Formats: sequence, structure tokens, C-alpha cells
Amino acid sequence: MCFTLQGYFRRGVFLIPSILLVAYTSPSYAETKLPSDIVSETVEEGETTRSCSLALSILSESPIRRPVDPACVTQGTTKPKLLQLQNSPKPSTPVTQSQDFSKPSTPVTPAQDSPKPSTPVTQSQDFSKPSTPVTPAQDFSKPSTPVTAAQDSPKPSTPVTAAQDSPKPSTSVTAAQDSPKPSTSVTAAQDSPKPSTPVTPVQDSSLILVKKIELINSSVPNSRELDPIIKRVEGSTVSLAELRKVADQITGWYFQKGYITSIAIVDESAIKDGIVPIKVIEGSVEEIKIDPPTRGVRSEYVRSRIALGIGQPFSQTKLEEQLRLLQSDPLFTKIEASIRPGSIQGKSIVVVRVTEADPLDIRLSIDNYSPPSVGSERLGINVINRNLTGLGDQLAASYYFSTKDGGSKVYDLSYQVPLNPMNGTVQFRGALSQTKVIQPPFDILDIAGESLLYEITYRQPLVRTLKEEFALSLGFTVQDGQTFTFAGPTPFGIGPDLDGNSRTRTFKFAQDYVRRDAQGVWGLRSQFNLGVGWFDATFNPEPKPDGRFFSWFLQAQRQQRLGQDNILIVQADLQFAPTGLLPSQQFVTGGGQSVRGYRQNIRAGDNGLRFSLEDRIVVQRDSNGKDVMQIAPFFDMGYIWNAESNPNILQEQQFIAGLGLGFLWKPIPELNLRLDYALPLIELKDRGQNAQDSGFYFNASYGL
Repeated sequence: MCFTLQGYFRRGVFLIPSILLVAYTSPSYAETKLPSDIVSETVEEGETTRSCSLALSILSESPIRRPVDPACVTQGTTKPKLLQLQNSPKPSTPVTQSQDFSKPSTPVTPAQDSPKPSTPVTQSQDFSKPSTPVTPAQDFSKPSTPVTAAQDSPKPSTPVTAAQDSPKPSTSVTAAQDSPKPSTSVTAAQDSPKPSTPVTPVQDSSLILVKKIELINSSVPNSRELDPIIKRVEGSTVSLAELRKVADQITGWYFQKGYITSIAIVDESAIKDGIVPIKVIEGSVEEIKIDPPTRGVRSEYVRSRIALGIGQPFSQTKLEEQLRLLQSDPLFTKIEASIRPGSIQGKSIVVVRVTEADPLDIRLSIDNYSPPSVGSERLGINVINRNLTGLGDQLAASYYFSTKDGGSKVYDLSYQVPLNPMNGTVQFRGALSQTKVIQPPFDILDIAGESLLYEITYRQPLVRTLKEEFALSLGFTVQDGQTFTFAGPTPFGIGPDLDGNSRTRTFKFAQDYVRRDAQGVWGLRSQFNLGVGWFDATFNPEPKPDGRFFSWFLQAQRQQRLGQDNILIVQADLQFAPTGLLPSQQFVTGGGQSVRGYRQNIRAGDNGLRFSLEDRIVVQRDSNGKDVMQIAPFFDMGYIWNAESNPNILQEQQFIAGLGLGFLWKPIPELNLRLDYALPLIELKDRGQNAQDSGFYFNASYGL
């Protein structure tokens, strides 16, 4: 019996790390994947493809805004989107303003008559296996359609005694026929402030030799783009009416840059010796109102994030971006915002209305993504509350267990709380894995394993826009594992102590970057792992693996749209370690979520490479344009190797590859089904008889 048992242990050098890696690696290797909630989103003209019903309207705020000169408007950048702006007209003459809203930049509802986008809305999905086409982004640098403004209205026949010629309007604003009706009513313009002492202005008919135009109070960095407008007038003799047109053109330039509440006016009382001052009244926001107040999420959560888009001067473009980022938050289903006049000229109030989503998400699943040695088929339940206390804090719990003889049980509990409006978060996590070998002939040895993990991670995005996000994270993980047989605690392989204990204390420093472009999404993640000898970590003399180690894990993914119904997904994973690693830190390959065509965790080593290529082809959509059925031909490959100093012996066959076809079906919105079949391109000597060894994998999940 001693010889036989020793033979099992010798084979266990190869076998046991793989059958127990479900306990060791599920809390570590699996966690190195890119954040799915970021990567799976794409951009369509600056909007994530998540279902969005964003509406942003504006009420006329400035009583002295003049009609925009068409020649100036066409020189700007992108036409401000999602806004319906009605300017205050000059006295006694109706003003007709036209603005083309026929091409909305995003799938939003800025007005009732705005057309729906032609591209279907896709739901957020898991990054490692995205199931929906990537919606392309459009170039923001080009204007979608020029805005045609009304011509300058005639001047009043009576002389104006104030420095500014904008009394209360006597007529209403008439929208052009091709412009959608505004979703909110327009508040009448306010009276222009009058100077404390009478000032005799320059008469409209007077001619002025303009030596220089001074732009006052302009803080926009790229305001030098106004030089062509100003230079056309300097050195010329012009009338006051022509100077007003210059101010209108400057206002139009601000409008096209997104500064929709900023205006420029000629300071007629200060014209002297050919020096013409043009004042820029840059708009600002005095208050952000949440109306009606939120019920679950605290109002400050919404207000602080919108405030990131409120600058000086106020920019409609930046506000829209923050609203869309907030719309992508799973806490909300709809965001509406309007801009109203503030207490004084140049001040505005942003009023936001949010529709909150149900924070509770419960999902049941069944799959065969577990090692056959502990039971390949497993059931799982995931419960998430995304707003536990109103802070946007998330509590998540999951439980997976083998359907056969209790061979595997995995418990996972985490709590995440946001720290700042940039979505900096801190997460606390604990996980427990219990495994038991039930596969003959090893089941007679009562081989079992247990792994316990505690982890704290701080993640902080440094750049967060609709098109890209870059974040850093720092974490510390305490992980203990132990293996047993019928004889009690027993080590397998070289590295664990005599009682089969493997203890690691690891600092993790990660960087992840997501970039969305017109044809897809790039996702990159790098993580450095440094094992330290703290808190009774495993210690062995060199060259035995122990808790003191260094490794680097790199992951890259590209989702490339090839057509309306076709998306190519390319992913590569790489791990490098200069010294030997304990099983909990090794790179694993094989299985339905790694290299299909082989059983789960069939190979493990200190270093590893995995490459996957999958082409998603939509074959059926529902009436709303959402994909219902897809086929996915794929190719997977993996290769592992040990560090030269590692005394553990690897299998002879370290390279595996598979080729196959996947089938994805979503018969109802809450149900997701996936079936994969793969042919192994490398025949392994230790191939088993399980469905995974035959290349079949399935997954079904249902949201309650």
C-alpha cells in the first residue's frame, strides 16, 4: 500500500495542483480580468451603448444675447447636442431661429420629435465573453450639421440711452419648421442692468476707425481662434452695427464650443481713441438641483458627479459628458436635465431628474466550468445590492457548488464603497473554497483542499471620459490553502509545508486602461504581484517556491466591429515569474473559460500564455434590434512553463490548442444560454472521459 500511495503522490505532482486549483486560483487568477462594466461599453458619438434616455434642455437665460452670424457658426467645431436653445430677441422684431436636430449624436431623447438612433442599443456584458456587437463612436472633431441662425434684426428707431440695448422682448421666439419643439417652456428674458449714471452711447450711424479690439474677461484657452474675426475689423472704419455683428460672431464661436450661456457685447460707452472693448460674460452655474429628490441614492451622489462637468465658463459639452457617464451607472435607468436662469445675469441653475433602477440583482446559473476531479457541473447563485446604504455602496455575495457529491463549494462575499465622484472605490473581500476529489481512482484517497482569502483593494480612475478610462489600483491579499488525504494534512508537490499549508501575503499593483474608438474597444490590464514574508507566510530555502515571490500578469483585449452583425474578439493573457510559485499563484489553462477542447485547469505553471480568437455573428434580432441568437467560431491556445529554479516537474505536453464553434441564445431578456464545442488540436496523454475532455461546455444563467 505504501508503494501504491507513493505512486499516487508522484502522479499528484502533476494531477493535484490541477484538481485543487479551483480552490487556489478562483480568488486570484480569475480576479485579474479586465473590469467588464467598463470594457463592454462602447461609444456612439460620445454615448455609451447602454440603454440611455438622457434629455437635456435649456431655458433662455441671457436677456442680451444677439442672433448668431451664420458665417461664424460654420467655422466652429461640433454643434452642441441635446440642447434646445431659444435666444432672447431684439425688441420689436420677430426672430426666427433654425437649428438642425435631424441627426442626434446619441440614443437620447432631447425633444419629443427627435428621431431614434438607427443603431440598436446593446446591454453591458462580461468582458471576457462579450455577447453583443460593439457600437462605433463618431469623430467629435467634425460638426454633424451646421446650425443656421436668424439674421440680425433691425435696430430700434429710437435712440438707446443705456450702454446695452436689450430691453424686455415684445415678441415671442418662433422655431423653424425643421427644428424639434423644445421639451420645456421658455422663460421670458430678464431686463438688462442699467448703469447708475446716464451714458451717451455712440450712435448707430457713427463711423469708428477701429485701431484695436480688446477682448475682456475671456478665459477660454483656445480663444485665439477668434483672431480671424477680430482682425477683419481692426484697421477699418466701421459702424456700431458692424461692431455688434463682430460681438455676435464671438458669441456664436462660444456657442459652437459648447459655452452656450456665454455672450459677448460691445462696451459702447468705453470706446475711445479707436480702442473697442468687447466684454465676454462667461456663463456659470450657481446651483445643481435634484428635482424631485432621489429616494434610494443620496442626492449628493448625483450632485457631486454632475459637478465634475460644471466649470468656468459653463460648458454644455462637459455637462453632457458627465450626464452620460452618470447614465451608464447601473443605479439609474434614465437621466434628464435642464438649464434654467439663475438669480443674476450669467448665472444658471442645472435641474436634474433621475429615474433610479432596482439596486437588487439576483442571478441563478448552471455550467460545467469546474474541474471534473471535483465535479464538473456546478450550480451558482449571485446576489448584488448596488446601493446598500444610499452611498452607491455595493454588497455582493455568490455561492457555487458541485452538483455531484459536494465535490466543490465556493463562497465569495465583497463590499465596495465609492470614495469620490471620479468613482474611486475601496473593496473588502473574503472567499472560501472547499474541494474534494470524487473522481476514480483518486476518490479512495479522500483528497481534499481548502483555501481562505481576505483582500482589500483601492481603485482610483485618473482619467474617466466617454471614450477612455485609465485607473490605478493597489491591494493586499492574505491567502491560506491546505490539502488533506485520508491520513490527515498532506503536502502535494514541493513548496507547501509538511502539513500541506501554502500561505501567501501579496501586494498587488494594477493599471487598467480602456479606449473606445469608431470600430470597437481596446482593453489593457497590467498587474504586478509581490509576495512578502509577513504574517506567517510560507518560507522555504531556495530554490523551493514559497510566499516570497514576484510575478507580472498582462491582459489585452480588442473588440473589433467587422459589420453590423459581426464582431471579432481577440484576447491574450501573459504571466511571467522569475522564480517558482506556489499553486495558488500559478498560471492555469484549459476549460470553457480558457482553452476550450480540454478539461478545466488541465495545465498549470509559473509562467503562461493564452490566446483566444472568437468571431461573434448575429443571426437573429428581436423587434427592438437586440441580438437574440449568435454563432461564434473560435480558436484557443495556451502554453505554460516553470521557472528554471522550480524543482517541481511539469508534464511533457505543455502546449494545448482547440478549434470550435459556440452558440449563444437569449430567448427572453432574463435568460442567457451558451453552448460550445471544441476539437482539441493537441492530443494529451492524460486526457479523461468527461464531457469537457470531449470538448463540450455549457452555461445557462437567469436573472430574477
